Amino acid sequence: MPSSTSSSNVEGFAAHRAPNIPVLKVIIAVIALSVMIASGLELFWSAQGVQPSLRNTPEVWSLEVHRWMDRRPGSAPAVILLGSSRVQCGVDSVQLSRELPEMDVYNLSVGGTRSLEALKFLSQHGALRAGDVVVAEFWPLAQLGAMDRAPYQQKWRLFEQGYTNPSFSQDIEATLDVAMESTLRSVHPELNLHHVFTHALSKRRVLMPLETMRIDRFIALDFVHQEASRLARMKSKHAHQFGQVEPMTADAQLELIHEFEVVIQEIQAQGAKVMLFHPVVSGVTREREQDLLEQQAFQLDALRSVTDAYVSYEESSTMVGLECPDEIHLGQEDIPAQTSYLSMSIRKMIPGE
Repeated sequence: MPSSTSSSNVEGFAAHRAPNIPVLKVIIAVIALSVMIASGLELFWSAQGVQPSLRNTPEVWSLEVHRWMDRRPGSAPAVILLGSSRVQCGVDSVQLSRELPEMDVYNLSVGGTRSLEALKFLSQHGALRAGDVVVAEFWPLAQLGAMDRAPYQQKWRLFEQGYTNPSFSQDIEATLDVAMESTLRSVHPELNLHHVFTHALSKRRVLMPLETMRIDRFIALDFVHQEASRLARMKSKHAHQFGQVEPMTADAQLELIHEFEVVIQEIQAQGAKVMLFHPVVSGVTREREQDLLEQQAFQLDALRSVTDAYVSYEESSTMVGLECPDEIHLGQEDIPAQTSYLSMSIRKMIPGE
């Protein structure tokens, strides 16, 4: 039977077909446009002074733990930094490495935690060696004050779980994230473009990031380029949080100090030394701590007896004169002084120095 479709109908159908789009050229154009936009953003943020920043995640912390635990036999002794954001943001590990060239520095501090859990973690993994120095933050007001410790312990467990239960895909993802985030400014964790440009339109100035984390896990805090209202809120928050802290009972303090003593002895048994370090605080927070120290409300003599060294900013006339813009974290201009003070104190613990 002859076809009922005429040649004219076929020609009409062909005329109404979608045009032949060059898919490869479209893909190339999209890629080129994306590269141009990304390059433009990189140039813009570079001109603003923004630096690349890693996200402060358990996976990135886990990479630093592995770097410490996978040391080759015969490698240099380690300086291991433990504590909260006051250590992570207050001690420049690159400067510390420069001032202690005979030692390798590992920054295992985690913001929002306390050092006792971190000390227990170190003591249980058998990676410590003779000559290692463990620097653990000890802030009497926070450690021996009557405060709820559950949030700090929960934060530590979150990070520890990232190390103890990693998946292969998480390790690969963390490595790729570090490679990208340590190179590109435009993926800075604090650069939400909508928020940044909305702020720029309303305030006529670009909103700069507060925190920038380097690959060595040191976090640089940019207080200088923050709005006065934001700094005031941060200062008020910390003054309220720490300015009215009451001390734990004497028995509770001695019980906590005994926990420190047990874990410190376990670390010393592996050949390492332990320094407890009290970074700078200021403002209402310092006043409250000074009041309690003058009242001898803290069992510091008992604490000093269980560790190799107890180093506080209060023992240095230079350090006492420093001020924290938010009461508990130093500004960038004062980090070198605190880092040098710490490196000098560590050097006194090295045999033969």
